[in-house]
Amino acid sequence: MPEATGEIKVAAKAGATNIDVKIKEMTQPSKLGAEFLTYVLWVVTTRRRTGNTGEILINENGEGKLNATTPGQTFAMIVTAEPYFAVRAPSEMVVLENDTRKNTKGEIFPVNDFKLMRRAQYEKLGNPLAMTPDIERVPLQVYEARNAVDIAKSRGAEKDAPEIFTKASASLQMTENALTGNADKKDIISKARQAIQFAEDARALAAQRQEAARITAEREAAAAKARVRGGGQGCPGGCGSKTQGR
Repeated sequence: MPEATGEIKVAAKAGATNIDVKIKEMTQPSKLGAEFLTYVLWVVTTRRRTGNTGEILINENGEGKLNATTPGQTFAMIVTAEPYFAVRAPSEMVVLENDTRKNTKGEIFPVNDFKLMRRAQYEKLGNPLAMTPDIERVPLQVYEARNAVDIAKSRGAEKDAPEIFTKASASLQMTENALTGNADKKDIISKARQAIQFAEDARALAAQRQEAARITAEREAAAAKARVRGGGQGCPGGCGSKTQGR
């Protein structure tokens, strides 16, 4: 997003580093793709680990700000477009990255290589109808909650993490009920954020269990091959016998 600009003030203190972000000239994230609804600020450590430090909400003038903290002392920063605020890995839709000033003091540690979530992981999963958010009538967090639950479901969370996905679905239903019942906006947002967090937890747990199942299946297949190779050709049903006593 070359037209966007911003400023980040970083202050290292005992036990934490404060980050104060102000950005402007931003376009709404949905302009980058219907599945993207918000922006997230990430810190990237010299060990190439990324950390979600918070959501940057953009107003109608394309301005946003965020006050956050991180336990790290040495890190780079990027801003990405995301389908909801609680994502655990940055998408490849990096719209801003930090730059050093000419008068920056101290040693510079370049951070150039870190993992990004491919856009295809979200494309056509979040907001599949490509609907433009009607923020005047529906809080943004409700759209994010719908995105999060849809994405978790498409990733198999309903089957592989049912205990958490059930909570996500129930929280989303409570959100929708609060919305149609004209409940207080803060209450609607609170329920939506809860649904988002449950959905992301369910997606992450499902991915973890799917990976564990894949590894187990590969090990079992390798063990079965080894048994076949070691069993010889004379007894495909299994060798050996037990002699009955007289």
